[in-house]
Amino acid sequence: LKSAMDDDDMKPSSESSSSPSARHSLESQQQVNIDGGTFESFDDGHRPLTFRNRLNQTKIVRNRHRSAPNCLDVMDNILPLHLIYQIYEDSNGEPAWGTYVTINEAESFAESTAVECNDDIGGRQSLIIAAISKIIQKASPRIQEDIDKYVHGAAVWTLASTLSNEVDYHIDYAELIRYEHNIIVPPLYGCVVHCTDNASIIGGDFMINTDGIDHYEKHGYKCKLASINFDCERSWTTIPYKFNRAILFNGEFPHLSTKLTRMPSDTKRVIIGVNFFTHDVGPIVQLAPEHSPAFVRRVKMHQALSTTFTGNGNANTGGYPFDKIRSNKALRKLFVLAKREKVKQQLREEQIRVTSFVIDSLRKRGPTGASVGTLMKEICNVYTDMRIDDVHVHLNRIFEERSRHGLSKCGHSETNILLSESSDDDNVFDELGMILPAITLQITK
Repeated sequence: LKSAMDDDDMKPSSESSSSPSARHSLESQQQVNIDGGTFESFDDGHRPLTFRNRLNQTKIVRNRHRSAPNCLDVMDNILPLHLIYQIYEDSNGEPAWGTYVTINEAESFAESTAVECNDDIGGRQSLIIAAISKIIQKASPRIQEDIDKYVHGAAVWTLASTLSNEVDYHIDYAELIRYEHNIIVPPLYGCVVHCTDNASIIGGDFMINTDGIDHYEKHGYKCKLASINFDCERSWTTIPYKFNRAILFNGEFPHLSTKLTRMPSDTKRVIIGVNFFTHDVGPIVQLAPEHSPAFVRRVKMHQALSTTFTGNGNANTGGYPFDKIRSNKALRKLFVLAKREKVKQQLREEQIRVTSFVIDSLRKRGPTGASVGTLMKEICNVYTDMRIDDVHVHLNRIFEERSRHGLSKCGHSETNILLSESSDDDNVFDELGMILPAITLQITK
């Protein structure tokens, strides 16, 4: 994923196949095996606005390991009534909003007594953390096993629909990554919770297809490639809308919501949508989850900077000519801010990936751990554009955040990085406060 996300144009590599960059290049291959799945070319008939004038080919991550690949579980009475009523009231006033909850937040909340009390929990984020905590607790043991091992957190949103609304055929995926890199990354699992307590609602049923990505590849984004004949397909399951019902499913299953044909005028059909993302994707989604203010700002920025198009789809060179940019102070400032934001975003994503790499590397080594110097060399071999000094600074920051010297927990928040027993606590840092390359680190929970 890193290689593809670092090269938005997806140009074939001109380097020899024996070079480190070529060996790590994903975009030059039709299908690449990755940890727990494959990374391959894909066409769903849709190109994000940001990629309509590029040669970039859409990619998809599919067939990731799941302990419950056929998961389609219906769980009624999923949330305490006081909680689901609070979520409905909080979501009824706006069409959609989004946030992100780490698994550590949900598990920590479950250990407290707050989720069991009948008083107002208070605060939108607290409401959603409580809801995710309950969903995880009530999921099947196989799902819980995957969440414990692979899941970083959940992108969560609410959607308030009015009469005649429906949701088109689609699969869930990390919207920000698709929008900025044209890579489709489905969640490990998805979930929908029905929040409207009104038995008179007709329509708004949840329909899901258990043929997964194969079905989506045939029909495409919102059926752009082929229409669906529901009468001839047996792989569809229809689940009626019911108050306080949760539907948990494999994140690769395409789905839709039928049209709302009857509902009181003072009522909205409110649902909670949940996408559980793995450790390699979750921290990136967390930066700007779909429907969140951060996501909306990013989308508006891209829309403002995207080239305009003529009716036949060709780039309109009159969209943003250079002389207009040069003579327009506000537009110049917008471009500068956009460039700065892109650089900062790339830095944040790089730091997230390096942190995950370090934690995974130490986890695989077990109690023997690895020296800081060894980790620095491994990181530079994989992330060839990073300087050794920058890697050292980042490792120093990771250790300070996650060691007993500074219990600031973030990112992989359940994980601590400690000195090995063989290390001398009195000789850890040099005169500049940097952790010494000879120091051996190990991981613990």
